[in-house]
Amino acid sequence: MARPRNVPCRQFEVPVQTMKTTFHTSRWAALAAGLLISVFAVRSQDNSKTPSSYMTVDIHESFSTILSRMIAQKKGVNILDRGSQVHAMAEFQALLDFPPAPKLGVDGKLNPKKADAAEMRGQQLFFGKARCVECHQSPYYTDNLMHNLQTERFFTSHLINGMMAYGDGPIKTFPLRGVKDSPPYLHDGRLLTLEDTVEFFDLVLELQLAQSEKADLVAFLRVL
Repeated sequence: MARPRNVPCRQFEVPVQTMKTTFHTSRWAALAAGLLISVFAVRSQDNSKTPSSYMTVDIHESFSTILSRMIAQKKGVNILDRGSQVHAMAEFQALLDFPPAPKLGVDGKLNPKKADAAEMRGQQLFFGKARCVECHQSPYYTDNLMHNLQTERFFTSHLINGMMAYGDGPIKTFPLRGVKDSPPYLHDGRLLTLEDTVEFFDLVLELQLAQSEKADLVAFLRVL
């Protein structure tokens, strides 16, 4: 049920034990009357009101939301306050940016006046023979999509330490801007260096790159 617009949300404190009793005995009457309550945040500023004994609740959400949050708190989950803590986290994330890349132009590609020959050759490979651009598109070098490399083509599924080894399945495209500063690579960190990463994709995509081409590709990745 959506919260009505321009209607202030009334908040009040109530002991958890009282909430449990009230929900058990009168939840159907409350829902029938349209009184939809949700656990919104835990008040812990006052030493006499610990997170285990008091909650701040408001109106306008379903009983299932209340119950799931109460269970989560009982298990020790710290429920963030959406009105302050979550908002502050979003504001901080909005400030984050990629590290400087002085050799890149506004389109995210190399400025020929600043790049050396190896870097320029690496860029040509990136957007051509190496097929990197199919998933990593400039200027941020990601398409924000999921791709399945079908690594199961290269081995037979078998048990390792009681777990079945199988393909990776779809993997979210990682942005390559600033990639030199964020090892290890791939979704699970199995590739320790950029050289390892280029070697991995050379095998998986069956590119058959020469050693000099791999070195040029790494040189280009280091300037992103």
